[in-house]
Amino acid sequence: MAYMYLTAQFKSDLDQLDRSMKGRISKTVERISQDPYYRGLDTHPHRQVHDRKIMRSRVNENFRVLWEWTEKGSLRLWRAGPHKMIDAVNYIRSEPKDEWRIFTRDIDDHRTIELDSLVVSRNLPRPFEHVPLNILRLFGVPDEQLETVKSIV
Repeated sequence: MAYMYLTAQFKSDLDQLDRSMKGRISKTVERISQDPYYRGLDTHPHRQVHDRKIMRSRVNENFRVLWEWTEKGSLRLWRAGPHKMIDAVNYIRSEPKDEWRIFTRDIDDHRTIELDSLVVSRNLPRPFEHVPLNILRLFGVPDEQLETVKSIV
């Protein structure tokens, strides 16, 4: 499975969707990481962006995901949304200018919460200790923060 990076825009797109569509997009992203040309994905170049190879894959009849492979072989997820919104994207900057940030979800209402700092304690259980690294990457955790997140108590 490839490393996956979510841009702030992709995360924002996901936050606006209902749980069912988030699940479908998650399955689509998983399939892209395993076999980007799987027949059901209908993967092809996004023709509106001419200066690089941005790809688009099908989630369902109406939704698409914009993504690209980076030079290091990682999967960068740019946008997710309705077909018409994806068709309107005609420019994507070379690198995301957003700084990597660490996020978690509120247990009750599933809102996204940004963490100001990470606390490590050897005496408390670590809920992320056994979460696979690629799942953490899918949620936007950068490589240099993976071990820190796994040690969160």
